[in-house]
Amino acid sequence: MLTFLLASLQIICPDGSYEGDKTCICYDTDRQFVNGNCDKCASGFFKLNTACKACPQGQNQVATDETKCTCPVSTSFSVESGVGICLCANGFGLQNGACVSCPTAQAVAGHCLCADRNFNWTADATCKTKTTCLDTQILNDYDQCETCNGAAPDTTRKTCVCASKQQSYVQGACAYKTCPNANEFVSKITGECKSCPAQATANHLSCECAANQVFSDQETCTCDLYSISHNGQCIKCPGNAPTDNNKCVCDVTGAVFNPDTKVCGCQSNQFVSSNTCTTCPVGSLPSQDLTKCECVGENFELKSDVCICQAGFFTKTNQCLKCAENSISLADRSGCDCGDVAWNSASNVCKVKKGISGGAIAGIIVSIVIVLIGAGLFTAQLLKQKVDKQKALADKFALAGGADFV
Repeated sequence: MLTFLLASLQIICPDGSYEGDKTCICYDTDRQFVNGNCDKCASGFFKLNTACKACPQGQNQVATDETKCTCPVSTSFSVESGVGICLCANGFGLQNGACVSCPTAQAVAGHCLCADRNFNWTADATCKTKTTCLDTQILNDYDQCETCNGAAPDTTRKTCVCASKQQSYVQGACAYKTCPNANEFVSKITGECKSCPAQATANHLSCECAANQVFSDQETCTCDLYSISHNGQCIKCPGNAPTDNNKCVCDVTGAVFNPDTKVCGCQSNQFVSSNTCTTCPVGSLPSQDLTKCECVGENFELKSDVCICQAGFFTKTNQCLKCAENSISLADRSGCDCGDVAWNSASNVCKVKKGISGGAIAGIIVSIVIVLIGAGLFTAQLLKQKVDKQKALADKFALAGGADFV
């Protein structure tokens, strides 16, 4: 409601208007602010239902009836196809843009008719014999040849038809039709007034749809070329990417647009390589930045697109276990290598090769010791024999006097 604060001379204007010089001014120029609102049509406009329509050129709204406009002498106001026009009054006919009296003929709806239907009312206000109309003309209801300006005769050659169904032929020219109700538009398919779809507003000859929608040739609101339909809404594709079969075309090959998060992304087991979604090998997942794959589980590493255990570990029940002390892992990580001794896979320890027991090893060692001892005794016996022989020779030499002994 409009409120005037006279004490401070401040004016609070209602919706649809703004403050002017000590009054409110309507945003719509075809309306004027009266009695605290913008319901009244401005001068030069007449009210048709709830809409304000322009009066004929040079005419104004009738002071006592806002649904009518003034008209020149010999004419009367009429509305045809939502357009206000001034028609010749009874007893007058339109000739060359002016209303003239019909002294020798009867007047019908602002046109003069000759008493003899074999005659036509002509431009010089006389009745003359009918003539054949040109291809661009029609023979109207008043037996006159009428040129279709910007239009074409229909198949019956009785009316002029405009190229667009949104137009009607009024006062010798094509004019766009108007609708009486606020949320209606003139259909280009049928030429009739039609309500706009839900959540759309009328714009005379079409409708303005909600965000990310366009008014289609079928006169419905559909998603534009850069949006997809999801749960009754049109979701904009990232970066105004185009759509294909109601799917956003993502920059990364193989990526899929998620309308809930409004983001393009690869599948959960893929990373981005050369601008393409690439599937990670079995046992691995993409890194957080989606630039590589990382093996799942401890002590695994990715080599040649295969997840294997790191060096020094072997695979057992899908886990990487550390090899026994003094051993290394095999190339395929299926086990460990203890060098000259065997590796026990069950207990993961290095042990003596199969077939050589501890007792056998001890026996070998004892045999070696015995051999060594025997060799030593034999050597000692030989030395003793040599010493004894040398001593016997020495004694014999002494008995012989120490000379000429051979």
